[in-house]
Amino acid sequence: MICSTVDQLAILPRWKLSGADTNWESSHGDPVDLWEKQSLLEDGSIQLDQKFYTESRVQPIAIPRDRKRRKFSLCNPDEVEQLRALIGVPSWLSKETRCDLAGKTALLQQSFPKPLIRDLIAANQLAKEALDHKALGIRVMPIPLDRLRAGVVTIGDRCLMGKLKRIWHLS
Repeated sequence: MICSTVDQLAILPRWKLSGADTNWESSHGDPVDLWEKQSLLEDGSIQLDQKFYTESRVQPIAIPRDRKRRKFSLCNPDEVEQLRALIGVPSWLSKETRCDLAGKTALLQQSFPKPLIRDLIAANQLAKEALDHKALGIRVMPIPLDRLRAGVVTIGDRCLMGKLKRIWHLS
């Protein structure tokens, strides 16, 4: 079984997790479920999504009607700042669980350093898409034990290692 946190992946045997507390904290002390939800499904697969992060961070930019009409006008400094903030969210989402947002995000990033109003409109469309499909994520399918040849655990975080030691009852 593969379980992920914000910064690392660990492959965990399913039998070790039965009844165990799997609410880990990130390296920043934040509960991981604020950023990424991990659901163990009945077939043994794991569904990873970032619904809460998307709901709390994606905020479309308010564009006045008269500005929308001038699509090829340069953005003012305030609009550029808002666009940077808005593009940062789908950029992180596409890196973690929403690869469907990667292409549009990359195209919007190319609009800098001088974005146009049409880029603000496109960013709002991307934000709407992210919010409309906020429950999308990655489904990690289980590997049958008879087909598993090797297992790897990579620990890059002290709090995660401590949590794994408690789950597995290691000294």
